[in-house]
Amino acid sequence: MLKTSRIHVAAGSLGMMHRALLEAKVYCAARLVGGRPAAELPAVRAELASLERGFEGCAHAFYAMLDRLDSGDAAAEVLVPLLKLGVSRAASD
Repeated sequence: MLKTSRIHVAAGSLGMMHRALLEAKVYCAARLVGGRPAAELPAVRAELASLERGFEGCAHAFYAMLDRLDSGDAAAEVLVPLLKLGVSRAASD
């Protein structure tokens, strides 16, 4: 039961990360700074790219963990709490 709830917390955090990234991209595309969309500014592009890399890394770790759990890997049982912690922290940054 505890393992299942940890997986659900990680999934929820991953979903929030994805939504926040999409909202940031839409906002930066619509927000004009000096007559140009904010998404064209180098610092904003770098920050959005950093957010996207973080999301993709967390998504990869999450789905790899699910695959390992499905295959019965004993190490996956131990790593579920770490996955939950890592994804939750990344989503709240």
